[in-house]
Amino acid sequence: MKNLLNLVLIISLSSCASLSIPTLTDVNSKMIAPGNGVLALTLNTVQRINHISIDSSNPGHNFVIKWPPIGENIFLYEVKAGEYCLERLTFNTFTVSFKDAYSHSSKGICTVVEEGALAYSGHIFLGPNTTTYNYYSSFVQKLNREYPNTCKEFIGESCEKK
Repeated sequence: MKNLLNLVLIISLSSCASLSIPTLTDVNSKMIAPGNGVLALTLNTVQRINHISIDSSNPGHNFVIKWPPIGENIFLYEVKAGEYCLERLTFNTFTVSFKDAYSHSSKGICTVVEEGALAYSGHIFLGPNTTTYNYYSSFVQKLNREYPNTCKEFIGESCEKK
């Protein structure tokens, strides 16, 4: 019985390791807390994803994105400055790890967030053949349409020309 209770405690604690954090709406740098930056994840999904796990170089700052909508979407997160890596995703009953297989890295698909700055993840296409592309001009156009204040604040003049 004691072993069963220990197992339940371990499972309960491990489920708390990753939090779900809210996405930001249109932000400016004055709204960002000292030591934090903005992580801009551009995800394109072709099928329903249950959740995506993001690992942080900062202990206690891992998080998950639950049920992202199908299609191309920008997610903005205020996070502590550091490295953030897409570690795995789950769809239906399958789990896909980004470590090694898709990223040539033991960490996953990673982006560094600097204090007071916006970090673009690249366009991440999620599915059976997950890939990343640098479509920065497309990102800026979409950011300007969906988050015009964020775009002007963090991107500047090149955003205003789009």
